[in-house]
Amino acid sequence: MATITSSGDPELGADRSGSLAPDAGRVPLPRQILVVGAVGGLLLGIGAFRLGVTPTPDPFVDLPGLHWLSTSPSGAFAAMGLIVTGMALLVGAWLAIGRVFWQGRRLSPGSLRRAFWAWSAPLLLAPPLLSRDAYSYAAQAHLAHIGLNPYLYGPGILPGSVYTPSVDPIWMYSPAPYGPLVLWLSGHVVGLVPNVSPGWRVYLAVLGVRLIAVAGVVMLLYAVPRLARTLGWDPGLALWLGVLNPLVLGHFVSGAHNDALMLGLLMIGLALAAERRLLTATVAITLAVAIKVPAIVGLGFVAMAWAGTLTGPWRRVRAFTAVGVVSAALFTAVTTFTGLGWGWISALGTPGMVRTLLSTTTTTGTVLGWLAGLVGLQDVTNPAISVLRLLGTAAGVVVVAWLVLRRRQVDVARGTGLALLAIVALSPAVQPWYVLWAVVPLAASRLSTREVTVLTWSTVALTFYSLVNGSTMIAGVSQVGTVAVFAAACAVVVIDHRRALRGSRWPSFGARPPTRRDPATVQAPVVTSRR
Repeated sequence: MATITSSGDPELGADRSGSLAPDAGRVPLPRQILVVGAVGGLLLGIGAFRLGVTPTPDPFVDLPGLHWLSTSPSGAFAAMGLIVTGMALLVGAWLAIGRVFWQGRRLSPGSLRRAFWAWSAPLLLAPPLLSRDAYSYAAQAHLAHIGLNPYLYGPGILPGSVYTPSVDPIWMYSPAPYGPLVLWLSGHVVGLVPNVSPGWRVYLAVLGVRLIAVAGVVMLLYAVPRLARTLGWDPGLALWLGVLNPLVLGHFVSGAHNDALMLGLLMIGLALAAERRLLTATVAITLAVAIKVPAIVGLGFVAMAWAGTLTGPWRRVRAFTAVGVVSAALFTAVTTFTGLGWGWISALGTPGMVRTLLSTTTTTGTVLGWLAGLVGLQDVTNPAISVLRLLGTAAGVVVVAWLVLRRRQVDVARGTGLALLAIVALSPAVQPWYVLWAVVPLAASRLSTREVTVLTWSTVALTFYSLVNGSTMIAGVSQVGTVAVFAAACAVVVIDHRRALRGSRWPSFGARPPTRRDPATVQAPVVTSRR
Protein backbone atom coordinates (compact mmCIF):
# COMPACT_ATOMS: atom_id res chain seq x y z
CA MET A 1 0.00 0.00 0.00
CA ALA A 2 1.31 3.42 -0.86
CA THR A 3 1.76 6.19 1.63
CA ILE A 4 0.96 9.84 1.07
CA THR A 5 3.72 12.41 1.17
CA SER A 6 3.26 15.91 2.44
CA SER A 7 2.72 17.02 -1.16
CA GLY A 8 -0.20 14.63 -1.52
CA ASP A 9 1.47 12.21 -3.92
CA PRO A 10 1.67 8.48 -3.16
CA GLU A 11 5.18 7.12 -2.74
CA LEU A 12 5.89 4.14 -4.92
CA GLY A 13 7.27 1.10 -3.14
CA ALA A 14 6.46 2.08 0.44
CA ASP A 15 4.24 0.01 2.70
CA ARG A 16 1.53 1.22 5.09
CA SER A 17 3.92 1.84 7.97
CA GLY A 18 6.40 3.68 5.78
CA SER A 19 9.13 1.09 6.38
CA LEU A 20 10.71 -1.10 3.74
CA ALA A 21 11.88 -4.52 4.86
CA PRO A 22 15.00 -5.47 2.84
CA ASP A 23 13.59 -8.54 1.10
CA ALA A 24 9.94 -8.93 2.07
CA GLY A 25 7.56 -9.52 -0.81
CA ARG A 26 10.17 -9.32 -3.58
CA VAL A 27 9.65 -11.13 -6.88
CA PRO A 28 12.14 -11.85 -9.68
CA LEU A 29 12.07 -9.81 -12.85
CA PRO A 30 9.66 -11.40 -15.40
CA ARG A 31 11.70 -13.31 -17.96
CA GLN A 32 9.98 -11.76 -20.99
CA ILE A 33 11.07 -8.28 -19.92
CA LEU A 34 14.65 -9.48 -19.44
CA VAL A 35 14.68 -11.06 -22.90
CA VAL A 36 13.12 -8.07 -24.69
CA GLY A 37 15.66 -5.69 -23.17
CA ALA A 38 18.54 -8.03 -24.04
CA VAL A 39 17.35 -8.25 -27.66
CA GLY A 40 17.15 -4.46 -27.78
CA GLY A 41 20.71 -4.14 -26.49
CA LEU A 42 21.91 -6.72 -29.03
CA LEU A 43 20.31 -4.86 -31.94
CA LEU A 44 21.86 -1.59 -30.76
CA GLY A 45 25.27 -3.22 -30.47
CA ILE A 46 25.10 -4.63 -34.02
CA GLY A 47 23.81 -1.37 -35.49
CA ALA A 48 26.65 0.53 -33.81
CA PHE A 49 29.18 -1.12 -36.13
CA ARG A 50 27.72 1.00 -38.94
CA LEU A 51 25.95 3.99 -37.43
CA GLY A 52 27.88 4.22 -34.19
CA VAL A 53 31.17 6.13 -34.02
CA THR A 54 33.79 3.79 -35.45
CA PRO A 55 37.55 4.51 -35.37
CA THR A 56 39.36 6.09 -38.30
CA PRO A 57 40.42 3.96 -40.12
CA ASP A 58 37.53 1.56 -39.50
CA PRO A 59 38.95 -1.83 -38.46
CA PHE A 60 35.63 -3.64 -38.84
CA VAL A 61 35.05 -3.31 -42.58
CA ASP A 62 36.94 -6.50 -43.45
CA LEU A 63 35.54 -8.68 -40.68
CA PRO A 64 33.31 -11.58 -41.81
CA GLY A 65 29.66 -10.67 -41.34
CA LEU A 66 30.36 -6.93 -40.90
CA HIS A 67 31.68 -5.99 -44.34
CA TRP A 68 28.21 -5.69 -45.88
CA LEU A 69 26.84 -3.82 -42.86
CA SER A 70 29.83 -1.46 -42.77
CA THR A 71 30.14 -0.62 -46.45
CA SER A 72 26.93 -1.03 -48.46
CA PRO A 73 24.03 1.48 -48.69
CA SER A 74 21.58 -1.28 -47.86
CA GLY A 75 23.69 -2.09 -44.80
CA ALA A 76 23.27 1.51 -43.65
CA PHE A 77 19.50 1.29 -43.87
CA ALA A 78 19.58 -2.06 -42.08
CA ALA A 79 21.68 -0.51 -39.30
CA MET A 80 19.16 2.32 -38.99
CA GLY A 81 16.39 -0.24 -38.56
CA LEU A 82 18.42 -2.15 -35.98
CA ILE A 83 19.09 0.97 -33.92
CA VAL A 84 15.51 2.27 -34.05
CA THR A 85 14.07 -1.14 -33.18
CA GLY A 86 16.73 -1.86 -30.55
CA MET A 87 16.20 1.41 -28.71
CA ALA A 88 12.42 1.02 -28.84
CA LEU A 89 12.69 -2.49 -27.34
CA LEU A 90 15.18 -1.37 -24.69
CA VAL A 91 13.14 1.63 -23.59
CA GLY A 92 9.94 -0.41 -23.76
CA ALA A 93 11.42 -3.10 -21.52
CA TRP A 94 12.61 -0.46 -19.08
CA LEU A 95 9.13 1.07 -18.93
CA ALA A 96 7.66 -2.42 -18.42
CA ILE A 97 9.76 -2.78 -15.27
CA GLY A 98 8.40 0.56 -14.10
CA ARG A 99 4.89 -0.77 -14.57
CA VAL A 100 5.70 -3.70 -12.27
CA PHE A 101 6.58 -1.22 -9.53
CA TRP A 102 3.57 0.91 -10.38
CA GLN A 103 1.34 -2.11 -9.86
CA GLY A 104 2.58 -2.44 -6.29
CA ARG A 105 5.07 -5.29 -6.76
CA ARG A 106 8.66 -5.14 -5.54
CA LEU A 107 11.47 -6.60 -7.61
CA SER A 108 14.64 -8.23 -6.40
CA PRO A 109 17.71 -5.94 -6.78
CA GLY A 110 19.69 -9.02 -7.82
CA SER A 111 17.39 -9.67 -10.78
CA LEU A 112 17.66 -6.02 -11.82
CA ARG A 113 21.46 -6.22 -11.72
CA ARG A 114 21.34 -9.30 -13.93
CA ALA A 115 19.06 -7.43 -16.32
CA PHE A 116 21.53 -4.57 -16.44
CA TRP A 117 24.39 -6.82 -17.50
CA ALA A 118 22.22 -8.75 -19.97
CA TRP A 119 21.08 -5.52 -21.61
CA SER A 120 24.48 -3.82 -21.63
CA ALA A 121 26.68 -6.79 -22.61
CA PRO A 122 26.29 -6.23 -26.40
CA LEU A 123 27.29 -2.58 -25.94
CA LEU A 124 30.54 -3.36 -24.12
CA LEU A 125 32.42 -4.41 -27.25
CA ALA A 126 30.55 -2.34 -29.86
CA PRO A 127 31.71 1.10 -31.06
CA PRO A 128 30.29 4.03 -29.08
CA LEU A 129 26.78 5.22 -29.84
CA LEU A 130 25.40 8.74 -29.39
CA SER A 131 28.76 10.50 -28.87
CA ARG A 132 32.37 10.42 -30.07
CA ASP A 133 33.77 11.83 -26.81
CA ALA A 134 35.40 8.48 -25.97
CA TYR A 135 37.92 9.16 -28.75
CA SER A 136 38.79 12.51 -27.18
CA TYR A 137 39.25 10.76 -23.83
CA ALA A 138 41.58 8.21 -25.44
CA ALA A 139 43.59 10.92 -27.21
CA GLN A 140 43.94 12.98 -24.00
CA ALA A 141 44.94 9.83 -22.13
CA HIS A 142 47.61 9.19 -24.77
CA LEU A 143 48.97 12.69 -24.19
CA ALA A 144 49.16 12.04 -20.45
CA HIS A 145 50.84 8.69 -21.05
CA ILE A 146 53.65 10.14 -23.17
CA GLY A 147 54.25 13.01 -20.73
CA LEU A 148 52.34 15.88 -22.38
CA ASN A 149 49.95 17.74 -20.10
CA PRO A 150 46.34 17.55 -21.43
CA TYR A 151 45.61 20.78 -19.55
CA LEU A 152 48.08 22.59 -21.82
CA TYR A 153 47.67 20.78 -25.12
CA GLY A 154 44.84 19.32 -27.17
CA PRO A 155 45.10 16.09 -29.20
CA GLY A 156 45.97 18.14 -32.31
CA ILE A 157 49.44 18.77 -30.87
CA LEU A 158 50.34 15.34 -32.30
CA PRO A 159 49.06 15.47 -35.90
CA GLY A 160 50.62 12.10 -36.71
CA SER A 161 48.99 10.31 -33.78
CA VAL A 162 46.73 7.34 -34.55
CA TYR A 163 44.14 8.92 -32.24
CA THR A 164 43.85 12.30 -33.95
CA PRO A 165 41.68 11.28 -36.97
CA SER A 166 38.95 9.93 -34.66
CA VAL A 167 38.70 13.03 -32.44
CA ASP A 168 35.84 15.49 -32.97
CA PRO A 169 37.43 18.59 -34.61
CA ILE A 170 35.91 20.92 -32.02
CA TRP A 171 38.02 19.31 -29.28
CA MET A 172 41.19 18.94 -31.37
CA TYR A 173 43.02 21.81 -29.73
CA SER A 174 40.97 22.14 -26.55
CA PRO A 175 42.45 21.45 -23.10
CA ALA A 176 40.87 18.73 -20.99
CA PRO A 177 38.32 20.05 -18.42
CA TYR A 178 38.49 16.90 -16.27
CA GLY A 179 40.13 16.27 -12.93
CA PRO A 180 43.67 14.91 -12.66
CA LEU A 181 42.65 11.51 -11.29
CA VAL A 182 40.71 10.40 -14.38
CA LEU A 183 43.45 11.60 -16.74
CA TRP A 184 46.05 9.73 -14.73
CA LEU A 185 43.93 6.55 -14.70
CA SER A 186 43.08 6.69 -18.39
CA GLY A 187 46.69 7.46 -19.28
CA HIS A 188 47.83 4.26 -17.59
CA VAL A 189 45.03 2.23 -19.18
CA VAL A 190 45.72 3.52 -22.70
CA GLY A 191 49.40 2.89 -22.11
CA LEU A 192 48.62 -0.83 -21.94
CA VAL A 193 47.23 -0.90 -25.50
CA PRO A 194 49.47 -3.03 -27.76
CA ASN A 195 51.11 -1.53 -30.83
CA VAL A 196 48.75 -3.01 -33.42
CA SER A 197 47.30 -1.46 -36.60
CA PRO A 198 45.96 2.10 -36.13
CA GLY A 199 42.25 1.29 -36.28
CA TRP A 200 42.49 -1.59 -33.83
CA ARG A 201 44.76 0.40 -31.53
CA VAL A 202 42.21 3.21 -31.27
CA TYR A 203 39.40 0.70 -30.75
CA LEU A 204 41.28 -1.01 -27.91
CA ALA A 205 42.05 2.37 -26.32
CA VAL A 206 38.32 3.22 -26.37
CA LEU A 207 37.59 -0.14 -24.73
CA GLY A 208 40.09 0.81 -22.02
CA VAL A 209 38.37 4.17 -21.48
CA ARG A 210 35.03 2.34 -21.39
CA LEU A 211 36.43 0.04 -18.71
CA ILE A 212 36.91 3.07 -16.45
CA ALA A 213 33.33 4.21 -17.06
CA VAL A 214 32.00 0.70 -16.40
CA ALA A 215 33.93 0.66 -13.11
CA GLY A 216 31.87 3.72 -12.15
CA VAL A 217 28.66 1.91 -13.13
CA VAL A 218 29.67 -1.04 -10.94
CA MET A 219 29.97 1.42 -8.06
CA LEU A 220 26.47 2.66 -8.84
CA LEU A 221 25.09 -0.89 -8.82
CA TYR A 222 26.50 -1.22 -5.30
CA ALA A 223 25.93 2.23 -3.83
CA VAL A 224 22.49 3.22 -5.14
CA PRO A 225 20.49 0.38 -3.51
CA ARG A 226 22.60 0.65 -0.35
CA LEU A 227 21.84 4.36 -0.02
CA ALA A 228 18.16 3.83 -0.83
CA ARG A 229 17.84 1.13 1.82
CA THR A 230 19.47 3.42 4.42
CA LEU A 231 17.00 6.18 3.58
CA GLY A 232 13.98 3.85 3.74
CA TRP A 233 13.39 3.71 -0.01
CA ASP A 234 12.91 0.67 -2.22
CA PRO A 235 16.40 -0.37 -3.44
CA GLY A 236 14.92 -2.14 -6.46
CA LEU A 237 13.04 0.95 -7.58
CA ALA A 238 16.21 3.02 -7.06
CA LEU A 239 18.20 0.59 -9.23
CA TRP A 240 15.58 0.68 -11.96
CA LEU A 241 15.33 4.46 -12.14
CA GLY A 242 18.95 5.34 -11.44
CA VAL A 243 21.12 2.58 -12.95
CA LEU A 244 19.10 0.41 -15.35
CA ASN A 245 18.14 3.74 -16.91
CA PRO A 246 18.54 3.78 -20.74
CA LEU A 247 20.64 6.94 -20.47
CA VAL A 248 23.14 5.04 -18.32
CA LEU A 249 23.29 2.24 -20.90
CA GLY A 250 23.61 4.64 -23.82
CA HIS A 251 25.99 7.23 -22.39
CA PHE A 252 27.94 5.52 -19.63
CA VAL A 253 28.31 1.99 -21.00
CA SER A 254 28.26 2.67 -24.74
CA GLY A 255 29.41 6.30 -24.69
CA ALA A 256 32.07 5.65 -21.99
CA HIS A 257 31.63 9.10 -20.43
CA ASN A 258 33.80 9.65 -17.38
CA ASP A 259 30.80 11.12 -15.58
CA ALA A 260 30.06 7.49 -14.67
CA LEU A 261 33.14 7.27 -12.45
CA MET A 262 32.37 10.65 -10.90
CA LEU A 263 28.83 9.53 -10.04
CA GLY A 264 30.00 6.13 -8.78
CA LEU A 265 32.38 7.72 -6.26
CA LEU A 266 29.81 10.41 -5.38
CA MET A 267 27.12 7.82 -4.63
CA ILE A 268 29.49 5.77 -2.49
CA GLY A 269 30.26 8.95 -0.57
CA LEU A 270 26.57 9.77 -0.11
CA ALA A 271 25.86 6.21 1.06
CA LEU A 272 28.62 6.55 3.65
CA ALA A 273 27.32 9.97 4.71
CA ALA A 274 23.81 8.58 5.22
CA GLU A 275 25.37 6.00 7.54
CA ARG A 276 27.19 8.81 9.40
CA ARG A 277 30.61 7.64 8.23
CA LEU A 278 31.44 11.21 7.40
CA LEU A 279 35.22 11.17 7.13
CA THR A 280 35.26 8.34 4.60
CA ALA A 281 32.34 10.01 2.82
CA THR A 282 34.46 13.16 2.45
CA VAL A 283 37.31 11.10 1.01
CA ALA A 284 35.08 9.34 -1.54
CA ILE A 285 33.41 12.55 -2.74
CA THR A 286 36.77 14.35 -2.98
CA LEU A 287 37.96 11.58 -5.29
CA ALA A 288 34.77 12.16 -7.30
CA VAL A 289 35.70 15.85 -7.60
CA ALA A 290 39.10 14.73 -8.88
CA ILE A 291 37.17 13.14 -11.77
CA LYS A 292 34.76 16.03 -12.52
CA VAL A 293 34.10 19.20 -10.54
CA PRO A 294 30.25 19.06 -10.20
CA ALA A 295 30.57 16.38 -7.51
CA ILE A 296 31.79 19.12 -5.17
CA VAL A 297 28.19 19.93 -4.19
CA GLY A 298 28.06 16.62 -2.30
CA LEU A 299 30.68 17.92 0.12
CA GLY A 300 28.29 20.66 1.23
CA PHE A 301 25.67 18.14 2.31
CA VAL A 302 28.31 16.00 4.03
CA ALA A 303 29.38 19.10 5.96
CA MET A 304 25.79 19.74 7.03
CA ALA A 305 25.46 16.13 8.15
CA TRP A 306 28.69 16.54 10.10
CA ALA A 307 27.33 19.69 11.76
CA GLY A 308 24.34 17.67 12.92
CA THR A 309 26.65 15.41 14.94
CA LEU A 310 28.41 18.26 16.76
CA THR A 311 27.53 20.19 19.90
CA GLY A 312 28.47 23.66 21.06
CA PRO A 313 28.76 26.92 19.16
CA TRP A 314 29.82 27.43 15.53
CA ARG A 315 28.85 23.89 14.59
CA ARG A 316 28.41 24.63 10.89
CA VAL A 317 31.64 26.58 10.66
CA ARG A 318 33.55 23.77 12.38
CA ALA A 319 31.94 21.13 10.16
CA PHE A 320 32.61 22.98 6.93
CA THR A 321 36.17 23.66 8.05
CA ALA A 322 36.76 19.98 8.79
CA VAL A 323 35.35 18.87 5.42
CA GLY A 324 37.22 21.62 3.60
CA VAL A 325 40.58 20.81 5.20
CA VAL A 326 40.28 17.07 4.56
CA SER A 327 39.08 17.57 1.00
CA ALA A 328 41.71 20.20 0.13
CA ALA A 329 44.52 18.09 1.56
CA LEU A 330 43.43 14.99 -0.31
CA PHE A 331 42.86 16.82 -3.59
CA THR A 332 46.28 18.46 -3.33
CA ALA A 333 47.85 15.07 -2.67
CA VAL A 334 46.11 13.54 -5.70
CA THR A 335 47.16 16.46 -7.91
CA THR A 336 50.76 16.22 -6.73
CA PHE A 337 50.82 12.45 -7.17
CA THR A 338 49.52 12.59 -10.75
CA GLY A 339 51.92 15.40 -11.69
CA LEU A 340 49.31 17.07 -13.89
CA GLY A 341 48.94 20.30 -11.95
CA TRP A 342 45.96 22.63 -11.65
CA GLY A 343 45.36 23.44 -15.29
CA TRP A 344 41.86 21.96 -15.12
CA ILE A 345 40.69 25.16 -13.42
CA SER A 346 41.33 27.30 -16.48
CA ALA A 347 39.90 24.56 -18.73
CA LEU A 348 36.51 24.37 -17.00
CA GLY A 349 34.97 26.55 -19.69
CA THR A 350 35.86 24.09 -22.47
CA PRO A 351 32.40 22.38 -22.59
CA GLY A 352 30.81 25.80 -23.11
CA MET A 353 32.43 26.00 -26.55
CA VAL A 354 29.43 23.99 -27.79
CA ARG A 355 26.00 25.61 -27.94
CA THR A 356 23.51 22.97 -26.93
CA LEU A 357 19.74 23.07 -27.30
CA LEU A 358 19.27 21.67 -23.78
CA SER A 359 20.94 24.67 -22.12
CA THR A 360 18.20 27.08 -21.08
CA THR A 361 20.57 30.06 -20.93
CA THR A 362 22.13 29.38 -24.34
CA THR A 363 18.80 28.66 -26.01
CA THR A 364 17.20 31.77 -24.49
CA GLY A 365 20.08 33.91 -25.74
CA THR A 366 19.75 32.41 -29.20
CA VAL A 367 16.02 33.11 -29.27
CA LEU A 368 16.60 36.71 -28.16
CA GLY A 369 19.10 37.17 -30.98
CA TRP A 370 16.59 35.75 -33.47
CA LEU A 371 13.83 38.06 -32.20
CA ALA A 372 16.16 41.06 -32.45
CA GLY A 373 16.82 40.16 -36.07
CA LEU A 374 13.09 39.95 -36.80
CA VAL A 375 12.53 43.53 -35.71
CA GLY A 376 15.55 44.81 -37.60
CA LEU A 377 18.00 45.21 -34.73
CA GLN A 378 21.64 44.20 -34.92
CA ASP A 379 22.61 40.67 -34.05
CA VAL A 380 22.76 40.39 -30.26
CA THR A 381 23.00 36.60 -30.08
CA ASN A 382 26.56 36.34 -28.78
CA PRO A 383 26.26 39.12 -26.15
CA ALA A 384 22.89 37.76 -24.99
CA ILE A 385 24.27 34.25 -24.61
CA SER A 386 27.32 35.52 -22.71
CA VAL A 387 25.23 37.58 -20.27
CA LEU A 388 22.63 34.86 -19.72
CA ARG A 389 25.29 32.21 -19.18
CA LEU A 390 26.94 34.40 -16.55
CA LEU A 391 23.60 35.06 -14.84
CA GLY A 392 22.69 31.38 -15.01
CA THR A 393 25.96 30.32 -13.42
CA ALA A 394 25.53 32.86 -10.64
CA ALA A 395 21.94 31.76 -10.08
CA GLY A 396 23.05 28.14 -9.92
CA VAL A 397 25.58 28.98 -7.20
CA VAL A 398 22.89 30.80 -5.21
CA VAL A 399 20.42 27.90 -5.48
CA VAL A 400 23.06 25.36 -4.41
CA ALA A 401 24.06 27.52 -1.43
CA TRP A 402 20.42 27.83 -0.40
CA LEU A 403 19.82 24.08 -0.66
CA VAL A 404 22.91 23.34 1.42
CA LEU A 405 22.42 25.97 4.11
CA ARG A 406 18.65 26.14 4.55
CA ARG A 407 17.42 25.39 8.04
CA ARG A 408 15.10 22.50 7.09
CA GLN A 409 17.47 19.94 5.63
CA VAL A 410 16.54 17.01 3.40
CA ASP A 411 18.46 13.76 3.17
CA VAL A 412 21.88 13.84 1.50
CA ALA A 413 20.69 12.06 -1.65
CA ARG A 414 17.76 14.36 -2.32
CA GLY A 415 19.73 17.48 -1.44
CA THR A 416 22.63 16.56 -3.72
CA GLY A 417 20.26 15.57 -6.53
CA LEU A 418 18.34 18.85 -6.36
CA ALA A 419 21.57 20.87 -6.22
CA LEU A 420 22.97 19.08 -9.28
CA LEU A 421 19.63 19.52 -11.05
CA ALA A 422 19.91 23.28 -10.49
CA ILE A 423 23.45 23.27 -11.87
CA VAL A 424 22.39 21.36 -14.97
CA ALA A 425 19.30 23.51 -15.54
CA LEU A 426 21.35 26.73 -15.42
CA SER A 427 24.56 25.47 -17.01
CA PRO A 428 26.04 27.18 -20.10
CA ALA A 429 26.25 23.80 -21.88
CA VAL A 430 24.06 20.76 -21.21
CA GLN A 431 24.44 17.28 -22.69
CA PRO A 432 21.79 14.57 -22.21
CA TRP A 433 23.93 12.54 -19.81
CA TYR A 434 24.40 15.56 -17.52
CA VAL A 435 20.82 14.97 -16.35
CA LEU A 436 22.06 11.73 -14.77
CA TRP A 437 24.03 13.83 -12.28
CA ALA A 438 20.66 14.62 -10.69
CA VAL A 439 18.62 11.53 -11.60
CA VAL A 440 20.98 8.99 -9.98
CA PRO A 441 21.05 10.53 -6.46
CA LEU A 442 17.35 11.42 -6.64
CA ALA A 443 16.54 7.81 -7.53
CA ALA A 444 17.93 6.73 -4.15
CA SER A 445 15.79 9.21 -2.20
CA ARG A 446 12.09 9.11 -1.39
CA LEU A 447 10.18 10.26 -4.45
CA SER A 448 6.52 10.95 -4.96
CA THR A 449 4.64 9.29 -7.79
CA ARG A 450 4.65 12.59 -9.67
CA GLU A 451 8.42 12.89 -9.32
CA VAL A 452 8.99 9.32 -10.53
CA THR A 453 6.73 10.06 -13.48
CA VAL A 454 8.62 13.23 -14.41
CA LEU A 455 12.00 11.48 -14.21
CA THR A 456 10.68 8.54 -16.23
CA TRP A 457 9.36 10.62 -19.12
CA SER A 458 12.42 12.87 -19.05
CA THR A 459 14.55 9.76 -19.49
CA VAL A 460 12.48 8.58 -22.45
CA ALA A 461 12.59 11.99 -24.14
CA LEU A 462 16.34 12.45 -23.63
CA THR A 463 17.09 8.92 -24.83
CA PHE A 464 15.43 9.49 -28.19
CA TYR A 465 16.82 13.03 -28.35
CA SER A 466 20.28 11.51 -27.90
CA LEU A 467 19.78 9.30 -30.94
CA VAL A 468 18.95 12.29 -33.13
CA ASN A 469 21.57 14.57 -31.58
CA GLY A 470 24.18 11.83 -31.95
CA SER A 471 24.00 12.18 -35.76
CA THR A 472 22.70 8.65 -36.33
CA MET A 473 21.94 9.41 -39.97
CA ILE A 474 22.67 7.76 -43.31
CA ALA A 475 23.22 9.03 -46.80
CA GLY A 476 19.96 9.73 -48.58
CA VAL A 477 17.98 10.35 -45.39
CA SER A 478 17.53 14.00 -44.42
CA GLN A 479 17.84 15.21 -40.88
CA VAL A 480 14.09 15.87 -40.89
CA GLY A 481 13.52 12.29 -41.97
CA THR A 482 15.79 11.00 -39.22
CA VAL A 483 13.94 13.03 -36.61
CA ALA A 484 10.63 11.73 -37.94
CA VAL A 485 11.79 8.09 -37.72
CA PHE A 486 12.95 8.41 -34.12
CA ALA A 487 9.92 10.50 -33.14
CA ALA A 488 7.68 7.76 -34.50
CA ALA A 489 9.59 5.10 -32.53
CA CYS A 490 9.30 7.19 -29.38
CA ALA A 491 5.56 7.66 -29.96
CA VAL A 492 5.05 3.91 -30.39
CA VAL A 493 6.83 3.22 -27.08
CA VAL A 494 4.86 5.89 -25.22
CA ILE A 495 1.49 4.76 -26.59
CA ASP A 496 2.25 1.14 -25.78
CA HIS A 497 3.25 2.06 -22.23
CA ARG A 498 0.10 4.08 -21.61
CA ARG A 499 -2.11 1.31 -22.97
CA ALA A 500 -0.34 -1.29 -20.87
CA LEU A 501 -0.91 0.79 -17.75
CA ARG A 502 -4.62 0.37 -18.43
CA GLY A 503 -4.05 -3.38 -18.55
CA SER A 504 -5.10 -3.69 -22.18
CA ARG A 505 -1.79 -4.88 -23.60
CA TRP A 506 1.36 -6.83 -22.61
CA PRO A 507 2.77 -6.77 -20.06
CA SER A 508 0.25 -6.49 -17.25
CA PHE A 509 1.30 -7.96 -13.91
CA GLY A 510 -0.56 -8.16 -10.65
CA ALA A 511 -2.64 -5.51 -8.97
CA ARG A 512 -3.72 -2.07 -10.00
CA PRO A 513 -1.51 0.96 -9.33
CA PRO A 514 -1.37 2.11 -5.69
CA THR A 515 -4.14 4.46 -4.59
CA ARG A 516 -4.35 7.43 -2.25
CA ARG A 517 -6.45 5.71 0.40
CA ASP A 518 -3.76 5.61 3.08
CA PRO A 519 -3.56 8.97 4.89
CA ALA A 520 -0.25 8.18 6.62
CA THR A 521 2.59 10.57 6.04
CA VAL A 522 6.18 9.36 5.86
CA GLN A 523 8.97 11.61 6.94
CA ALA A 524 12.23 10.73 5.20
CA PRO A 525 15.43 10.70 7.26
CA VAL A 526 16.78 14.22 7.40
CA VAL A 527 20.08 15.90 8.09
CA THR A 528 19.56 18.41 10.87
CA SER A 529 21.62 20.94 12.75
CA ARG A 530 20.99 21.28 16.46
CA ARG A 531 20.40 24.72 17.77
